Amino acid sequence: MLVDPVALNIERVAAPATGVTQRIYPCPEPAKAALLIHLLKTNALGSVIVFTRTKHRTNRLSEVLEKAGIHNARMHGNRSQGQRIDALDGFKSGRIRVLCATDIVARGIDVEDLAHVVNFDVPHVPADYIHRVGRTARAEATGEAFTFVSPDEEGDLRQIERQIGKRIERVTVAGFDYGQ
Repeated sequence: MLVDPVALNIERVAAPATGVTQRIYPCPEPAKAALLIHLLKTNALGSVIVFTRTKHRTNRLSEVLEKAGIHNARMHGNRSQGQRIDALDGFKSGRIRVLCATDIVARGIDVEDLAHVVNFDVPHVPADYIHRVGRTARAEATGEAFTFVSPDEEGDLRQIERQIGKRIERVTVAGFDYGQ
């Protein structure tokens, strides 16, 4: 029917905001919580949203942080609307420094002056990574996005790096015991 058809795609290629400094923290799975606690207690992180892959993992991480003396809130699909509002209000007001969340927070939530995003789990889909790290560096501000990557998550990380068109800097924390 068509002679020499042409297809046009004007869809924008998704990329993280320009003000986001991205870093990868290679870390064995069992040491991820200890690494997060270390970074929080040494004040390497300001206000932070910590993204996990599942609701169950969000709950477990929240409990581990509480046991370590780090007050936090959690937000995921199994929380009531009231619990979500309380968590987000506490985080936005600064009463809560750490918000543990699933991707329910990655889209459509606007938090001013968010210093850090931590991907506790590497998302399976590059677009989810872009939305997660996009919670910081909003409105031309700057922010940092840290991603904890276990050996099993390297494949997902490679997909993300292909999508954004660059290799993300790898960082290790001096003095931290990665063998815990």
